[in-house]
Amino acid sequence: TSAGEHLAATLFAPLGMRDTGYFVPRETAHRLPAAYGVEGDELVEREPAAGGFHVGPPPYDMSHSELLSTAPDYLRFLRALRDGELIDAEHLAMLSRDQVPDGAKDPSSFFPGFWEHTGWGFGVCVVADGPHRGRFGWSGGAGTDFFVDPDGTVGIVLTQVEMGGRIAPLLEAYGEL
Repeated sequence: TSAGEHLAATLFAPLGMRDTGYFVPRETAHRLPAAYGVEGDELVEREPAAGGFHVGPPPYDMSHSELLSTAPDYLRFLRALRDGELIDAEHLAMLSRDQVPDGAKDPSSFFPGFWEHTGWGFGVCVVADGPHRGRFGWSGGAGTDFFVDPDGTVGIVLTQVEMGGRIAPLLEAYGEL
């Protein structure tokens, strides 16, 4: 069984996440938006809408790669995670707490200022202090971002623009919500 088949059977199908996987089937490719990068001051299309590398079964194992999803599927997953359907309350608390000892926080790792107010839970970034203390989330390289707040608020941004200086102000403003 491949990782994609395992995830489909044990996670995606039970949660009703029918539009999540390692690729987009050709028959639904028309729903795939274009992906953009930034060159100088210009947005440049990296993959066309309804096309590109992620359409159809990939030519090799993608289990080490990113998943593709829709906002409704992503929201289902985050709500299930938040509501304890995927892991118990003890593990959710551990996921949303900084697990990195202060002595291991190298200021030159990640990006400037990362460790000042942020920590690392189990696979997610964790806000370590301030008004959003306990918020966990992650930003993906293709301009996706999510967070789950301790009060249960869930936020999702899907921009399809690779991370960088052009998208950073949007994500910073979104993070202040």
